[in-house]
Amino acid sequence: PHTVHGISDVEASGTLIGRSTRELALLARDGRPVERGIGVAALNALLPLPPEERLTDLNAGKLLQRMAPGKKVVVVGHFPFLPALQEAAGELFVLELTPGPGEYPAAAAPEIVPQADIAAITGSAIVNGTMEMLLPLCRPDAFVLILGPSTPLHPIVLNRGVHAIASSIVVDPVTCMQHVSQGCTFRQLRGVRKVVLQRER
Repeated sequence: PHTVHGISDVEASGTLIGRSTRELALLARDGRPVERGIGVAALNALLPLPPEERLTDLNAGKLLQRMAPGKKVVVVGHFPFLPALQEAAGELFVLELTPGPGEYPAAAAPEIVPQADIAAITGSAIVNGTMEMLLPLCRPDAFVLILGPSTPLHPIVLNRGVHAIASSIVVDPVTCMQHVSQGCTFRQLRGVRKVVLQRER
């Protein structure tokens, strides 16, 4: 989100079309928040898809609801499935940068994340630079899920103590672009396939 009056969210706005994907991907490392989002999107576009046999057609909410009974679940980020997960979980804690009712501020992560049997972390933590802080807070025996459309769908993510990735694949670019260009939320988005990639046993 834009936070500083008079300073552009994207320094090179209006000149990005025509740049190489590699050049755009470098923004993931050095850019401002919106620029880092562009960079992560470019990186995701460069990544090859995992083999089809590694993918399960399933969204993150359903996966978490299956696993949650009797478990202490910590979710970093606000997601539409939280009410259903609240009913399924033994205990649910939600961390948010701008917490709503019953949620905890992101600054509480060092106290709350280590309690989790299941830790679900938004892929936006890659964009905002907090993933490197959050992953080490997870207990070694916790099930760790990275979720959301910004999450790179690549097995290398599973080498960082992550057990599963819940992300999406664009299957109809025209429909997807029509929805994105008209301001839809991810929940409204069409032309995508929601999948889960899990660590090989």
